[in-house]
Amino acid sequence: MNSILNKTFDEYKRNVNYDSSRYYNAMRRDSRYIAKVRGMEKICKICGYDFYVELCHIRPISDFPDEATMSEMCSEENLVYLCANHHK
Repeated sequence: MNSILNKTFDEYKRNVNYDSSRYYNAMRRDSRYIAKVRGMEKICKICGYDFYVELCHIRPISDFPDEATMSEMCSEENLVYLCANHHK
């Protein structure tokens, strides 16, 4: 997991030639992996719904500089599970 936590935003971009849909998908996949390894409970932080939840970044990934690492973007303070209603 340390190799994922040390990856920078720029590394994701370079790995897929700056195709935003592809690097955001890779970052989402790795974010879900980080949450799973940390044992985050998959329930909506607001209402407690647990049938279908989405992992969300409180501060959007796009707000981080290219030098930011996954450990910064996916810190425990920046990740939260929300149901689809509250995610919107």
